[in-house]
Amino acid sequence: MRRAKITLFLIPVLLLGCTRAARTKDSNEIDVNNATVITFNGSAVDIAGDGAEYSDKTLTIKQSGAYILSGSLENGQVFVNAGNNAVVQLVLNGVSLRNETGPVIFSQGKGKLEIVLENGTQNTASRNYRLSALKKHNAVIFAEDQLHIYGDGSLTINEAYNGIRAKSSLAISGGNYEIKVHNKGIVSDRVLLISGGNINISDSNEGLEGRTITISGGKIKVFARDDGINASGGKIIGEMYIRITGGTVDVNALGDGIDSNGNIFLEGGSLKVSGPSEIRAAAIDLDGQFIVSGGEFITAGSVQSVSSSTDQPVVLVSFTGEYASGSTISVKNAAGETLLDYTSETAFSKSGFSSPSFKIGETYTLFINEEKLADIMLNSLITRVSL
Repeated sequence: MRRAKITLFLIPVLLLGCTRAARTKDSNEIDVNNATVITFNGSAVDIAGDGAEYSDKTLTIKQSGAYILSGSLENGQVFVNAGNNAVVQLVLNGVSLRNETGPVIFSQGKGKLEIVLENGTQNTASRNYRLSALKKHNAVIFAEDQLHIYGDGSLTINEAYNGIRAKSSLAISGGNYEIKVHNKGIVSDRVLLISGGNINISDSNEGLEGRTITISGGKIKVFARDDGINASGGKIIGEMYIRITGGTVDVNALGDGIDSNGNIFLEGGSLKVSGPSEIRAAAIDLDGQFIVSGGEFITAGSVQSVSSSTDQPVVLVSFTGEYASGSTISVKNAAGETLLDYTSETAFSKSGFSSPSFKIGETYTLFINEEKLADIMLNSLITRVSL
């Protein structure tokens, strides 16, 4: 039955004794037996349960609780208007949603919206960006306050101006995402947190954006016509940062690959960036400090600067010529073991890289397209070479 499919997500913790990995400690446990089941069928909607009503192409969620959505809504909106401090959980259980004039899902007011991507389901959301680019709520999924998305299902967003946006905080801790947008893929006006999930932003002007961006897990791949990951919107440098502590991040950008108007902290995980090699546009660009204390990174493109506060060795390389897109950069240790390996998605004349295996005083070999280019001895925390 439809309700039984989501038992693992929604049965209270007292009955399970534990929660799924996709849930976080601040997620609200809502009894599945009280969930309202909503089935879309074109322009018609069947509602079994309380807290929701449908009128004039709009499904309105009026109170806190869990709502299970399935079926196809051809041109309409899921409007969450449950009041301040409400907690609403939308379980996407195989839905196809489209709205030509506004967000497909719009959460209004000071409250928390949780979107669960039900295990094994394919869900799609789209809108015509040409009709909505200049509108205030210009995203397929828009929350005026807090938004948390998780689960083991899939969500495809396309034909959109912006993909997912929250004005306060946006957290993603699970799910599989295919996002293709005209402007921004995933954006929070303040806090963006990614701790899990597989996120593929295959087309965007900017991929991820927030005043502060923290990536602690998941697999992220971004193509951007401008900046791939951008921390902006604060008044001073200290208010803005990108912090990577885990997960894998792969960025291909025509503008800056990683761009922070404040600081960048690499503390874990894996970061690979293809971006420009110019001074004013770089694979890694920032206004504050780039501090490397863990994890690994490698770029096909320039790294603007590295802070003297870095405590893991970093190598910055300038090449006399330019290597074509598709060239492979490899770094091996004295035993011939490959520590870093990256195939560029742009042409480049500069590169930067770091590995937790790097040690000052040891020598590492740089290969381009499997041909040895140079032996590089790490003579300090920041080693600069011209080849």
